[in-house]
Amino acid sequence: PQLGLLVPELPNPHLDTLDGRYWLRLEWRALARALETRGTGRATAIADALAFRARRRALFPGAADSERRMEINEGLPQYTGTVVAAATRDAAITDARDQLARYESEPTLVRVFPYPSGAAYGLLLDEWTPGWTREISKDDDLAQRLAEAAHLSPSPDPDAAALRYGAADLRAAEAKRDVGQKARVAALR
Repeated sequence: PQLGLLVPELPNPHLDTLDGRYWLRLEWRALARALETRGTGRATAIADALAFRARRRALFPGAADSERRMEINEGLPQYTGTVVAAATRDAAITDARDQLARYESEPTLVRVFPYPSGAAYGLLLDEWTPGWTREISKDDDLAQRLAEAAHLSPSPDPDAAALRYGAADLRAAEAKRDVGQKARVAALR
């Protein structure tokens, strides 16, 4: 509260849908690649992550604001914990990549999504804007800050970019999960 970063959260039920999960997991895969590469490969991966985020948010009205709020409330502290707990920058990057991979298998992403996203975007921001944490505000979007700092725009064709991250298998897995989830909800009703 003293930093002015405590914002009321909004729900993110879209992250329990087929398209919400699909585009979020693609974003995480692109962020993992950005953390493990340098130069043009890193720039391409960040642009892909931005494209996947933009596509998801275009599909779900209000998602940009509700996701942004949780990333400030939960993702920013996760980034801080990741950096403080790591002995070196490389260890922090390894941890952030592990978080991205580990959270992909969570049964629901509604409440957990800001943790790996916050750590990844924060570490990438460190590359372009050292000290960015002293300038962050409750109205900021971590991905937007990264796009501006790195002078990058989202990849122009998210569907084509998705092929670089195993889109077909991911889509099939999420479709299977969606069928099972709908069956469980129907049975409970």
